[in-house]
Amino acid sequence: LRNRFKTLYNVRDTVPELNCDLAKNHFGAFDWIPGVLRVSEDELFTQCGFVSVTYMRFLKIGMKLSMMGCFIAIWLSPVYRYSPTRESNAHVTDGFDKLSTGRTYVGDPRLFGTVIATYLLNFYSMYLLYYEF
Repeated sequence: LRNRFKTLYNVRDTVPELNCDLAKNHFGAFDWIPGVLRVSEDELFTQCGFVSVTYMRFLKIGMKLSMMGCFIAIWLSPVYRYSPTRESNAHVTDGFDKLSTGRTYVGDPRLFGTVIATYLLNFYSMYLLYYEF
């Protein structure tokens, strides 16, 4: 779609009043992702403005939080999967539900993993926000 609708995806390259050096870079289908992430903040600020720098910083924080969420999901899946079957959770037969808190029971010590994961994600987000501002 990017090659077919160039005006929609690269306005700064098609409108002469908005031309800048960064808009002249053309990438492939997925090559634009590392290309955009490699642009320095100073260059982005001078070429595209403050809003673009703020948007890229927001995306980078979101990317780091997503990676932390993936790590937590990988860490918690075996914790939930190997929870013992009790009378309160014997009804859980779906494979995906076995990887969630649906397999745990009231008072299960494995729920502390969820609490620890929540604190890890919250402290990590506060650290990222403190570092950013």
